[in-house]
Amino acid sequence: MRNSFLLPMQLVGAEAFDARMDAIKAAAQSVLAAAVAPTWGSAAADRIIGTKLGDHIYGRGGADSIFAGAGNDLLRGGDGDDLLSGDTGADVLWGDLGADTLAGGTGNDMLHGGCGADRLFGDFGNDTLDGGAQADQLTGGEGHDVLLGGEGDDLLLGGNGADSLTGGAGNDRARGGEGNDLLSDDGTDADADRICGDAGNDTLVGGNGADSLYGGSGNDVIRDTWVRDASGLLVADDAARIDAGEGDDTIFASGADTITTGAGADVIVIGAAGDTALATSAAVTVTDFLVGTDSFQFDLSDGGVDDALSLSVRYAGKNTIIVVTDAEGASHDAVTLIGVTAALDQLVDAYLLYDLI
Repeated sequence: MRNSFLLPMQLVGAEAFDARMDAIKAAAQSVLAAAVAPTWGSAAADRIIGTKLGDHIYGRGGADSIFAGAGNDLLRGGDGDDLLSGDTGADVLWGDLGADTLAGGTGNDMLHGGCGADRLFGDFGNDTLDGGAQADQLTGGEGHDVLLGGEGDDLLLGGNGADSLTGGAGNDRARGGEGNDLLSDDGTDADADRICGDAGNDTLVGGNGADSLYGGSGNDVIRDTWVRDASGLLVADDAARIDAGEGDDTIFASGADTITTGAGADVIVIGAAGDTALATSAAVTVTDFLVGTDSFQFDLSDGGVDDALSLSVRYAGKNTIIVVTDAEGASHDAVTLIGVTAALDQLVDAYLLYDLI
């Protein structure tokens, strides 16, 4: 049997709670500043309806349905597969244990999935969605949202607005949607993520795994990550696949990447200032380099020594290979251009020092 509750109209003071980020803690305390007396569910499957004030509602056990109404509310599902709806106001929702569904409604909301395969919907407003553990689905909706996948193989959908999406651990999928978005892996694991910027001038950052990065339309910045050990030394090439899409894009490549530049005048940056990345990494492959439109920029430092490396080209059938030679005369292939026959000065736009990769 399902229970229903209507909350009394009694005001209490502010209540702080533990959150993963300082910004979330501060905002949560503001949300709880004018709340009615806490209401607790039971071990059964409860249906709890809040008031127009700032409610504190705790579902406890069972598959609960909690509707907060207007006001800046705190909802916690507790155990069970719960449904939490914040409606209007700047709400804070915690799914806790179970496979929960959280909807923020209007307002700048904070949604935390907790443990379980959760679904989080920011709806309207500038929302923060934190999936937590296991495989979660996060949808930002309208507004400038922050999506944090956490652990598990997560799906992150930014929606409209300038969103920030971070996959975290696991084989994650992220799509920015409309707007100028920032999409990234957390950079610490070797999982294979799929990141798509969609429309807008987006920034995409891969992690240590063999990620797939798709810029979509717009003038995007796409940055693959050099794989380093705890001391910062380069230890591996992650072999990402990059498709820049339409627009004038800037691509920061690392070793063994396969790059499709797409339409537009694109720049591919090779090398990493202050280390031996260019001297030791595997070759980058470019599938559709357009001579006269696309260009390369190389960092020729080696271990922090300027101009320690030099470039030359050789040809293999219809392909052009850019060769790197260090100060001791050792050479290796740095870039392979498929279906291109061109001189070095037709390919390289500048030799610059970057401390960005």
